[in-house]
Amino acid sequence: MILSASSIVFAVKYLQFPNDGGTQLVTEENRELIGESIQGTALVYDSEGNLINKEDAESVSGLYDWENCPMIQQIEDETAIPSTFTVIPVKKRGTQYQIPEVMFTSEALVIFTKEDGSGWELSEGDEIRIHLEEYETKDFRVEGQMIGYKLIHNGELKKAEDVREGLRQNCILSATEKGEYYPCLIGRSSDITTLKNGTITVIEK
Repeated sequence: MILSASSIVFAVKYLQFPNDGGTQLVTEENRELIGESIQGTALVYDSEGNLINKEDAESVSGLYDWENCPMIQQIEDETAIPSTFTVIPVKKRGTQYQIPEVMFTSEALVIFTKEDGSGWELSEGDEIRIHLEEYETKDFRVEGQMIGYKLIHNGELKKAEDVREGLRQNCILSATEKGEYYPCLIGRSSDITTLKNGTITVIEK
């Protein structure tokens, strides 16, 4: 598993999650965070985009260097750079790849690879089908957290994103041309998202 050495926070610094936000496999040490809400320091901007509370910004901002990620050589939309990235190899069982229990915060990018660290070689029209089940949140007003589904294709993090919400989610990501693909998840809720289980299935057309 690869964790970013540092991160940049665009809106909130998370105070209750290890590494000031990001992604971790679920362990006995962090299991108590499942379903919890996060409290943080908001960064306030005026209508012209000027930062008002600079003192808070100085305490939360860091440097995110996506060039440290071996899967990403460029980002199609550099106005939407993830706050952190984490690489998680998935084990193949039968025809499916098993996604482990994992928790991640808003704007954290989770990149799935095969066990050897490689991606999936696909042709145009092939599909990566992802099924996820989340743990329930302790906030009774929320029925599952929002997750964005993205692809890395031949070293480029693509702009296209499919967002799902709910405790059980299904998403199909299609290859637009031949190449190596990595399926990714990105947190799109303000609180921690924790996956109970999940699968990745590759369908070759």
